[in-house]
Amino acid sequence: MTSNAARRPVPGFFLAVGIACLVAATFGGHLALGLVTFGILAACSLALVLLGRRSETYQGLTEKAPDERFARIGGWA
Repeated sequence: MTSNAARRPVPGFFLAVGIACLVAATFGGHLALGLVTFGILAACSLALVLLGRRSETYQGLTEKAPDERFARIGGWA
């Protein structure tokens, strides 16, 4: 798995939760709340996609085979 493919599930999870909140709020009669919640989670997802490329911590946590430093941190945890 490439490092790019390893980072896709995290923003995808945010979008899935946003869609679930939108559907739940719509069925509950609060469409505006659902749209706001979806917007916030979509913005978080976009931020992870755009800023995740530059964040060494995010890259180390989402790679399948992290470098030795992140492997050692994971071993201590």
